[in-house]
Amino acid sequence: RSWVVSTRGGSAQPNINAQQFASFKIPVPPLESGIQQALVKDCMLIDKKYQEAYNSIDIIKNEIELLMETSQSQVLNSIKLDRSDLFEISIGRRVLKSEIVENGLYDVYSANVFEPFGKANHSVISDFSSPSILWGIDGDWMVRFQESEKPFNPTDHCGVIRVLDETVVNPRYLVYPLLKAGEAERFSRSNRASTERVKSLSLMLPDIDVQNKTAQQLLILEKKIEKLKNKIYECTVKKQEILDKYLK
Repeated sequence: RSWVVSTRGGSAQPNINAQQFASFKIPVPPLESGIQQALVKDCMLIDKKYQEAYNSIDIIKNEIELLMETSQSQVLNSIKLDRSDLFEISIGRRVLKSEIVENGLYDVYSANVFEPFGKANHSVISDFSSPSILWGIDGDWMVRFQESEKPFNPTDHCGVIRVLDETVVNPRYLVYPLLKAGEAERFSRSNRASTERVKSLSLMLPDIDVQNKTAQQLLILEKKIEKLKNKIYECTVKKQEILDKYLK
């Protein structure tokens, strides 16, 4: 992991190319020492737990999909995202490499709205009392809910939606119909999801009571996913400990 972090390039979506991967050296202990066999055995136990958690996440995601499909079957009307009485839509600004600091106060989100690519000590947003919906502008179409009171800093590759009237639209619920609308428009790296294109979207939404009830169920399922992701992370840490034990 440390090699990946120190080697990857790019600012919006850091990555490692094939040539860099080919240059990475892997320690290989002698087969007769028994180290390889012991390492594989221990890692397989961790891999089993990892896969179980991963499979459970897939099951919950299917539950969420079914829940949202059921809720969306009760749609009442169409709401366009350009309505200034309901939505505040903005994008961030370019973040320089020099602005990324190790212990910054704000997670920095770019086109990949699920993984911050660093931290900074400033944000273009000053008020985090309301939740946000983030979308990626120049990458693969991604949409994510950002809880209130969780400071972040969007770059110019990240869009932000704030719901101004939660008696009409539930912010957490909004994520799903927005995701589906963007997929229908085929938003992608080549067909960028600019603010103008996002504002032009019309979303079909059910009554606010249905939205609120569904959002409560979503929160429960999302918390289950979060716990499973933590379990997956723990498996990754334990696996690294095993590798260190046998190879260092």
